[in-house]
Amino acid sequence: MRATIFAIIAMFLYAIPNVLIERKFAKVSPQIIIALFTSTVGLIMWLTIIFNKPLKLVLTWPQGSQWTFIVASALVLMMADFFYFSAYNLGGSLAMITTTVALYAVVAILIKAGLDRGWPTTNQIVAAFLAFTAVWLTNIK
Repeated sequence: MRATIFAIIAMFLYAIPNVLIERKFAKVSPQIIIALFTSTVGLIMWLTIIFNKPLKLVLTWPQGSQWTFIVASALVLMMADFFYFSAYNLGGSLAMITTTVALYAVVAILIKAGLDRGWPTTNQIVAAFLAFTAVWLTNIK
């Protein structure tokens, strides 16, 4: 239950920058936005690491090949951010972009199923159908 609550909080927090991006930053170059966003997040995260004692967070560092996956994930996220911010820069609407990007959950389930050599559950297949339907309904004119 706690993970669900955190995910719901994250969803609301992710919604705020999306509205700001569409309203205030749509014409700013995606590379500039990404550089400023990641620099700000990086600075804040390093401060939480430096001043960890009052926060009482458990810090665990990556081991071995995890470093490779962190770098690879960072590169993929950078490319995703570029295309995401570019979608706004190219005139995409908040509704179109956020519903389309929300399909990442469906894609992640399919990737995981492929890596695990399994099949999505019936619930996941129904959810994927509903997600695609939501994107279609949002984007029809």
